[in-house]
Amino acid sequence: QGSRYDEWNEYFDFDRWMRVFQKVGIDPDFYARREIGTVEALPWDHLDIGRSRESLWTDYQAALQAARDREVQSA
Repeated sequence: QGSRYDEWNEYFDFDRWMRVFQKVGIDPDFYARREIGTVEALPWDHLDIGRSRESLWTDYQAALQAARDREVQSA
């Protein structure tokens, strides 16, 4: 669909991306909002930043809880 430099705000077109997801049959919410488990490949597994996988998992869980807490507070 001609998207380039999408990380640049002046070029990013959210609606174009949603049309492409629909066209190819991908549900972006499945990837963005699903619960992931420790047995599958995690988004940061390819990085080596000197911290263990378990430590990063703990940070991830804390971030999810903080987001849930913010949702409850704003409701």
